[in-house]
Amino acid sequence: MTWLHIIGIGEDGMAGLSTEARALVESAEVIIGGDRHHKLSPNVTAERLKWPSPFDAMIDEIRRHKGRRLVILVTGDPLWYSVGARILRAIPAEEITFHPQLSAFQWASARMGWSLADAETLEIEIARLRRQRESLGAVNLRAEEDSKEAMEERDALASEMADLEEAI
Repeated sequence: MTWLHIIGIGEDGMAGLSTEARALVESAEVIIGGDRHHKLSPNVTAERLKWPSPFDAMIDEIRRHKGRRLVILVTGDPLWYSVGARILRAIPAEEITFHPQLSAFQWASARMGWSLADAETLEIEIARLRRQRESLGAVNLRAEEDSKEAMEERDALASEMADLEEAI
């Protein structure tokens, strides 16, 4: 039985949520999220809790509220580079409903005019180059140089994405 709703919220706040997700946020008794998430849902009267620190303490905090109308607000898709997977390791999937929104990566890619598939391909290419280098041994310096160049390009893209996320 579902008792926990993990809702992705975008830069457009409550207006960008589905009717179901918005109703869940508005009727929640407790909302857990970061400051940014709470600012994106300003007119909700639920008890507000910040992410606990250390992060592992979050699971205990979530479990303490079982039986109440609990919502966790996250950025974008809860299962893509977000807390959803971590929570799934501790709480059975049948007790959770996920409500995804566009991810920060999707927003950044759209704003920058990048193909998200190409960004993912870069990660795959880096992994391929590493495997190739390891299979050929230390004498293949070109593969190492290619890997370094690909890593630098990935780091530059990640830095630009971080700048964009911060701006959002």
